[in-house]
Amino acid sequence: MVKLSFFYIIACLAFFGCRNRQNDYVFVQDNEMLMYVNYYVNSEIEFPFSFFEDYPICLAFSLDVKQQRNNRILIDEDELKTIDSLIGKFSNKYFEHEKYTYASEDTSKVYYCFCGKLSLVEGMSSFLISKEIPGELPDENPICWLYLFNCKDKRLTSIVQLSVNLSHNNTISTIVTYLIDKFFPAPFCFSQINYHSLFDSDCYISIEDYLPKQVIGDYVKIKKKSKLLYFSTFIIDENGYVKLINM
Repeated sequence: MVKLSFFYIIACLAFFGCRNRQNDYVFVQDNEMLMYVNYYVNSEIEFPFSFFEDYPICLAFSLDVKQQRNNRILIDEDELKTIDSLIGKFSNKYFEHEKYTYASEDTSKVYYCFCGKLSLVEGMSSFLISKEIPGELPDENPICWLYLFNCKDKRLTSIVQLSVNLSHNNTISTIVTYLIDKFFPAPFCFSQINYHSLFDSDCYISIEDYLPKQVIGDYVKIKKKSKLLYFSTFIIDENGYVKLINM
């Protein structure tokens, strides 16, 4: 179900209006677009790579898969199979009734990299892992994904897809997760934005589909051919599970 936050839209329009005079952006919250899996207490899945604990990194404002290329460690072939199996099962949840376009049974064509450990919640470890499939041509960019693996007591508690870049020719990621803020003692809050409509020239909206005309006339001035961007908001709670947040 698509939800719309009136005040959030106004803030986003003001923010982007200052940065880009060519387009206006309308943000609509849609938590259903977030891809994640929670593994609850009865799960016995253990995260097998304890040496990752030795590579902490600072939490960045933007968790974009493109920005992980300078601080990554290639996962070797034996461990790759475990990661590939976990992400394969993760993907199957969302592509159960269709062929997963970018899945590959030949793991020699898939690269998994460890991109660092994050400390999001006390007593829990969070690990960034990227997946890349190179292009057929030398000058093609890989298609790539960034995942967050959350663990507590060495047990995998959740996986969430943070960022996606599915174009060999486009260096701009279509999905990016951002750190919003942390209000102590609450956990970090994240927002994921789907930029797909920025690359689709026909993806315009009619704001009347989302707000009453009276509200538009009195409070919001929307230019024609505004761009629609979807976002989802979530936290990782004290048990290591993904929890969606409605704005």
